[in-house]
Amino acid sequence: MNTMVEDEIQSAPSMDIGEMIRPRGIGRNYRVLVAEDNIMQREVIRDVLLAIECQVQVASDGAEALDRYEVRLGCFDLVLTDLEMPRMNGVELAQAVRRLSPGQPIVVMSANFKRNIQKHIPDGLVVGILEKPFGIADLRQILDGLPDPERRWIDRR
Repeated sequence: MNTMVEDEIQSAPSMDIGEMIRPRGIGRNYRVLVAEDNIMQREVIRDVLLAIECQVQVASDGAEALDRYEVRLGCFDLVLTDLEMPRMNGVELAQAVRRLSPGQPIVVMSANFKRNIQKHIPDGLVVGILEKPFGIADLRQILDGLPDPERRWIDRR
């Protein structure tokens, strides 16, 4: 498995497509960890997030995502995870991340939405569930609900 390139958080490339799919500043440089076992879906999600100016790190399953999360504890604005993956599924990943960072925003993705997946996800574990396939507007809505990444500190004066 070649993960050397994936080990570095990738910055958004200068792409004409980015101008076509987003208003200025929509990604606001959010740092997103994506856990998705399907390589095609993982690449599409990564490319869309990069095009809307997010920094993206990808993992091929929950265990790999947890390893990446632990190395960069507190560095991600959002964890976006598939529900069904080998080695560690999305619920197990979300539970592990929640133990490390109780306030970490986590969104679960699933193509099996009609199987009532909500009953498999404990209340309060995730901030949202995305049905696959989803679009740019859905990702924008999630990002718009996150705190501004430029304000990572709290002024307690």
